[in-house]
Amino acid sequence: MFEIYRDANKKYRFRMMEKDRVIAISEGFEEKASVVAAIRDAREVAATARIADKSVPVG
Repeated sequence: MFEIYRDANKKYRFRMMEKDRVIAISEGFEEKASVVAAIRDAREVAATARIADKSVPVG
């Protein structure tokens, strides 16, 4: 599920939820239409996105 909300700076954001757990939070958007478009983009890309592990091994 995607939730649209306004942050403390009055910007629109979305959070992607799985049950009661937040799994992603967007950047802030000035316009509600922009956050809705970002949700559309996220839904389209997430299904086929590859994983790029950019973490650095500690050692």
